[in-house]
Amino acid sequence: MRVPGHPHTGLQTVTWLFRESYAPPALNKDGVRVLVFLGSLLGHTSPVTTYSPLLGAEITLAADGTLRLEVDPTFEHGVLVDTGQVTVADTAASPGQLIYLPVGHGTLTLETPAGEPGRALLLGG
Repeated sequence: MRVPGHPHTGLQTVTWLFRESYAPPALNKDGVRVLVFLGSLLGHTSPVTTYSPLLGAEITLAADGTLRLEVDPTFEHGVLVDTGQVTVADTAASPGQLIYLPVGHGTLTLETPAGEPGRALLLGG
């Protein structure tokens, strides 16, 4: 018998840890829309309880967009691209690809190419 893979394979879903419902406000920095749903970023702290220090934010950049973020250098970070092409630390990624940044990065710059907007999930911890 052949059993197809589950669509969430490789993505650890931990919704059982979060008993709260939260719709984050849209923040705007340099024309970029940011939704901080876990942790702190851009002076906004999510009220969602976590059991270890975490960061989670959706970032939507316009075509030819650039966003420079100050982040916790003690965190590892990942940028998971959802739409478009996003470049972080001179590494470009397409939808479904993850850019990994080890501990030690205090600043992240996300960029999109001319003519193509992009959306990514920034994760840290």
